[in-house]
Amino acid sequence: MTRWARANNAHKRQPSEPSSWDELKKSHSNPDFKINDWRKERRLQSKQWRQEKRRMKVHILQKQTKNTCFNCRSTDHVVADCPTLPKADSTAAGICFKCGSTEHKSHACKAKSSSEVEFPFASCFICQQKGHLSSTCPENKSGIFPKGGSCHLCGSVQHLIKDCPQSFPNRNSEKKAETTVRTMKVDESVDKLDSDDDICEPDPEPKPKKKWRKTKKFSKK
Repeated sequence: MTRWARANNAHKRQPSEPSSWDELKKSHSNPDFKINDWRKERRLQSKQWRQEKRRMKVHILQKQTKNTCFNCRSTDHVVADCPTLPKADSTAAGICFKCGSTEHKSHACKAKSSSEVEFPFASCFICQQKGHLSSTCPENKSGIFPKGGSCHLCGSVQHLIKDCPQSFPNRNSEKKAETTVRTMKVDESVDKLDSDDDICEPDPEPKPKKKWRKTKKFSKK
């Protein structure tokens, strides 16, 4: 398209000098703008959006599993409000399994049980007997892993890896290795070290020195 220098005088129109490509490019380009930076920013925004979406899904799933009924495995109520559980068992579900109090739970109970049973007021959902939880029931093959799994160290289903006895061995039961020191005099040869006569016992611990009180004497003038 041809541009005209004098648009008012139609009969005296003259074409103006054409603009170079660099002049036209300046009006539409930003020297501080880089396409690679823009792409990196877009990738970062999309990654953050995917992470937030995944985090929300995990949060919703945790919120649903938190209210899971241990009797019927439903997520819309807890075991105390389970309609399929008898009244006697539903009332016992909201009490402390150690002392039977309704003011606190078992993890916050400070009372010491006189009997050998750890949870005398607990009722198992597997064998329907009292005195133990479902996680420690002998008929429960999954233990504390209802969805499957086991301890990564010993393979047990009764504890987590942080509570595994193999992760923290008893250091007192381990015997410390005894070390012996061989001494050599200046006039002796190195071959003499092969004999066992040069084995010396470790030095006894030094006794603490007694502290004496300092007394100052003043001369009479």
